Amino acid sequence: MAPHPRTRSFLEGSEDLNESPGLDLVYRLRAAASMLQISETTLKSYEKEFPFEIPRRSGSGQVPVREYTPELLFRIAAWRRERGL
Repeated sequence: MAPHPRTRSFLEGSEDLNESPGLDLVYRLRAAASMLQISETTLKSYEKEFPFEIPRRSGSGQVPVREYTPELLFRIAAWRRERGL
């Protein structure tokens, strides 16, 4: 699955990408579930049990969309491992 990147222009910042805010990489539900090797339904059902919040983004008048950062995906994977899922 290809990531759904939400980017800010790194050309406006520093020449060094490590110093620039650069890319805010986020994945939508389907890509996140695929990376975790679980179904979309399972990932959505975990939200009730997660000890952390899944951010959502929406434009005006649009349905909010879940956004999963790489850090959040690692936290979810660790959370699943702790529970033997």
